[in-house]
Amino acid sequence: MKKKGLFIFVIFIGVLIITGCGTKKDSRFIENTDSSKKYKGIIYLDPTDLNKKCEESDVKSTPLTKEGCMKWYVYNNDDNTYKMILDHNISGNGYYSSDKFSDSGDAVEKELKKLTEDWKADAKLMTMDELKDITGKDYEKNNNTFSYELNELEEGVEYGWLTDNMKMCKTFGKCYNEVSDEFPCYSGCSKGWSTGWYLGTAFEAYTEARVFAVQSSGTVNNGPVHNSNNGIRPVIWINRN
Repeated sequence: MKKKGLFIFVIFIGVLIITGCGTKKDSRFIENTDSSKKYKGIIYLDPTDLNKKCEESDVKSTPLTKEGCMKWYVYNNDDNTYKMILDHNISGNGYYSSDKFSDSGDAVEKELKKLTEDWKADAKLMTMDELKDITGKDYEKNNNTFSYELNELEEGVEYGWLTDNMKMCKTFGKCYNEVSDEFPCYSGCSKGWSTGWYLGTAFEAYTEARVFAVQSSGTVNNGPVHNSNNGIRPVIWINRN
């Protein structure tokens, strides 16, 4: 009788392992159930306090917001971590590299580090390869022009979430950047709106270095690293609870 009971218990445990039942779910993770939108899920999180409980009603998505409860799109995950991107830019527009011939991204990296110094999670820029993995689309680059259509990124389509809280500038003017004078502006919109956000992928071209950026118009293109009109939209990865 004892052997029979032990056998049933072993079978039960085996079923739990195979089906995944019994695995603790992360209560922060809201799975995406809309097949027309290509992201894994949403997490509401304050990067300065990873233990803080955040609800949708607490979220601020205003450009330049970099603390408090914010909305993050999870685009990659495994058994231990979530990798996710913020739904807005945390900077005004500025240079990618301080030297127009360099693809180092030193200017944007310095600004990113400064803006996220109080965060409890490491921040970086999404790369072109990561974007390729999300969309399943290949790309090519050249020295002068580049257009990488993402299904015309707009609200409601597959990749529209990559252009949340971003719009085209109607007129050029002084960049709104209350954070740092060291992240200089080329041209841009008032109140923190940007025409795009930088990808962490640049390359040396014939006359100058160029960097890729996601645009509010629904394309990914490249522009000069020292003369671009984009901001910073950070990616972080956090451990599952």
